[in-house]
Amino acid sequence: MSKRIISGVVGAFFTLFILFFDQKFPSLLSFIISIIAILSINEIFSVMNTSKNFEIIIPSVIFVAIYPIFKFSTVWQFSWYFYSLWMFAIMILRPNLKLKIIAVTYTMSILISLSLGTITELKDYGKEFGTFYVLLALAIAWMSDTDRKSVV
Repeated sequence: MSKRIISGVVGAFFTLFILFFDQKFPSLLSFIISIIAILSINEIFSVMNTSKNFEIIIPSVIFVAIYPIFKFSTVWQFSWYFYSLWMFAIMILRPNLKLKIIAVTYTMSILISLSLGTITELKDYGKEFGTFYVLLALAIAWMSDTDRKSVV
């Protein structure tokens, strides 16, 4: 229960931060989402116990940080191409690494970067109401993430 309270406080702070500073610093949300993506992929690495495979960790962290900032630009397309080639090369050159680790890392890197990057896409799509759309999406997700025991 205390983890839910802490995440709720952090989420509320994040929401207020977006409300107050979005107009003055429009790219701030992209950088915050990029940091969240880096923390998410690091959590995946700690769960999979692959924190010593730097040839997988460093390119994955760079890759997930690029999309929220550059979106579907040429930079992001080049990074996806390079990242795919790199992971394929690691799969061939390091046969002692399990295919499962490489496949999960590659898939989760793409999933994390694209799903968190949609927050910045939603903000840009809405023009003057973009911040409202982002806050609405976050509020719906937070409100639906309740514990049944606390409701009943």
